[in-house]
Amino acid sequence: MPLDSIAVFTPIDRITDANGAPVPGGSVEFYAAGTSTPFTVYSDNALSTPLGTIVYLDSGGFPVTSQNSSTKTLVYTGTSAYKMIVKDVNGAVVLSFDNIRGASVSPASSTTAYPVTPAISKILSGNTCGKGWGSAL
Repeated sequence: MPLDSIAVFTPIDRITDANGAPVPGGSVEFYAAGTSTPFTVYSDNALSTPLGTIVYLDSGGFPVTSQNSSTKTLVYTGTSAYKMIVKDVNGAVVLSFDNIRGASVSPASSTTAYPVTPAISKILSGNTCGKGWGSAL
């Protein structure tokens, strides 16, 4: 199944400033990467329930469903790259990140070959014993 969404924040993700302090009552604005074009984010991985282009933070700095809400939320985006600007309760920019990669699209075809990661080699008496592709050690 293709991965066409990715969680930006979970309900346990606290938004903090550069010093690690929570950003109570602040907001996170989303834009298309490299632009000032608003970018919609969603509360579900199917990207069917929009939160809008601004995600508000509660008094603890956690993302919530709407301004002044206490309902913590997941925040998802699709495959497009985006920009994220964190603002404090007064609207001052706390942090800004641009060109954040969206979800990676994986092939949808069941006939597509995916790369296989080899089993990790085990070291015995200083010698490396590779056991091949996916076999038990």
